[in-house]
Amino acid sequence: MDIVILACFLIINLGLAALSGYYLGKTKLLDIEGGKLTGWARNLCGIVIFGAISIIGTLSAIDVNGTVLNNRDSGPVSGGLYFGPVIGIGAAALSALFRVTQGGVTMIPCSLGTFFAGCIAAAAGYYFRERPSIWLAAVIGVIVVLVHSILVIFLTEGGIETGWHIVMQTPAAAGYGITVIISIILFSWTFRIAREKTE
Repeated sequence: MDIVILACFLIINLGLAALSGYYLGKTKLLDIEGGKLTGWARNLCGIVIFGAISIIGTLSAIDVNGTVLNNRDSGPVSGGLYFGPVIGIGAAALSALFRVTQGGVTMIPCSLGTFFAGCIAAAAGYYFRERPSIWLAAVIGVIVVLVHSILVIFLTEGGIETGWHIVMQTPAAAGYGITVIISIILFSWTFRIAREKTE
């Protein structure tokens, strides 16, 4: 694998997480209270933003020894955790549908994994809606990665042996987990920094 390609993947995805977190924290565009958008306009805008982040995480994916490294789950998780269930689940559904169009042996587990990622984050965001902490974001990231990995093991085309090989014996699986968790933490951190500067 070319180190330049890996660097570009990380710059695109981690940079997008940091910039979107800072922008949304500074502008308060999607805030429930005092935000610039309300009602369905807010929800639709949030779904589009985080759905797009997730789709970019899919399109920017790179091949690592025959397995694809992507950052699809971080968008729905960030959206659901900070802006509510409708945005998180909506973005996850949008991204999952896009993943279906890509096909492949992991189409079913990866699509379901992304949808469940949005649902898990949405539930956590609803329960901890008084400004989720960076630690909570990290924990949710770990849970999402574990759930996604389990789905890949059991639902990958070709059976459990194929799924197990993808998750446990390829560097892309570890890279996916690390990238998703760091992206979620970066979004959370820059969002909170920007928010504190505007208060």
